Amino acid sequence: MVYQLAPMHSKLFLAIALISAVLCAKYCLAQTPAAQHKTLTPEQRKFQEDLASWNMRMKSLRVQGQSSLEAEPAREKQSLCPDADNTHSQDMCLQSEMEEDLGQLQELY
Repeated sequence: MVYQLAPMHSKLFLAIALISAVLCAKYCLAQTPAAQHKTLTPEQRKFQEDLASWNMRMKSLRVQGQSSLEAEPAREKQSLCPDADNTHSQDMCLQSEMEEDLGQLQELY
């Protein structure tokens, strides 16, 4: 047996279907709200600041090491003690070169 809706009931049913479709479109298909901005804890902020300072220190050490590395071949090509004419003056010159090398190493460490 097939039931038929009375004309008034079919209009009511159509109106309810239309309203539910509009409401569904409004709420179901609406854009999701933007994600909330994450706030950092004081420990996380301090960690980020420490990391940034460490990165800056690393970059400065890298630049310093690179400049020393580029300067070394020219220093190796020149004679260590061109004015040394005896053993004592050569020893004194080599001592000063050794102190200069140690100074450069201490700057890096």
